[in-house]
Amino acid sequence: MTHTQDDLLTTLRALGTEQTAHLDGSLTAHLIGTFGLLEEWGNAQHLCVAGLYHAAYGTDGFAGSFFDWHERSLLASIVGEEVEPLIYLYAACDRPYTYARVGRDGVQLDYRDRLGGMTRMLSVHESRALLELTFANELEIALRNDPFRAQYHDHFMQLFPRCRPFVSERAYECFQMVFA
Repeated sequence: MTHTQDDLLTTLRALGTEQTAHLDGSLTAHLIGTFGLLEEWGNAQHLCVAGLYHAAYGTDGFAGSFFDWHERSLLASIVGEEVEPLIYLYAACDRPYTYARVGRDGVQLDYRDRLGGMTRMLSVHESRALLELTFANELEIALRNDPFRAQYHDHFMQLFPRCRPFVSERAYECFQMVFA
């Protein structure tokens, strides 16, 4: 069953995202902002929805979660079968391991799942989706939070240029604008 964007937002709010703090605002605002960047960059709707729910299982950088990762079928019933694997891919990413390997193997990415413990090579499609979500998540925060942008400037200046073959031109242009 496909849910409308309003349904998806209503579900997020029912899960408590309005009351969940995220840096200098609510988690809801961040999730909507991430969705908005992905949409603005011309991404497919399923990737935009993954951006809206990217914190559903928590992430390597956000400890809160609204679903246990063992409840994947429940989340899939809400967001769709095509969307949930992208949410899991992003949420389960062992960032230090995976990001250190960006650019080593062409357009595939050596990935470690921090929840399940497995290591594998992502497909080109998965690599692009993961890194486009990464850009949207991090740039959404950097666009509105000067201390975050200053604190992580050097990190993103090292990581994001290596991501260029994986991400959309509009995502990369946003990075250049934010961190120029």
